[in-house]
Amino acid sequence: MKRTTILTLVALLLLSIAMPTVARERKERGARLQFSCANHDFGTVSRRGNDLVCEFEFENSGDEPLVVLSVTTSCSCLKAECSRKPVSPGERGVVRIMLEANKVERGVFHRVIQVRSNSIEGDNILTVQGRAE
Repeated sequence: MKRTTILTLVALLLLSIAMPTVARERKERGARLQFSCANHDFGTVSRRGNDLVCEFEFENSGDEPLVVLSVTTSCSCLKAECSRKPVSPGERGVVRIMLEANKVERGVFHRVIQVRSNSIEGDNILTVQGRAE
């Protein structure tokens, strides 16, 4: 029994070592959505003030065109905009977030924005925070 288990483990190890590097490289190829910063602090926000805007800049650090499929916010107090045009490798894009201050409840707030794209890493999460008075 032990000998069979050891032989199976050795065979699996040899298979993983013998796996062609081309197959490994193929997994790494594709679009990569990389944000320069994934968090923004609005600081103290007046609920009677104007809408506030922040922009999250990103780069396609992959080797295939990047397409942002959707941007979803966790609250009706946030609006999000992003171009649906493909971003070529090495190029930059922006996700623009608008906070409607009059819709935020008093106190500390922390909101999440989900960015879906064809990036090989999957979804990205952005956050905004602050304190509403």
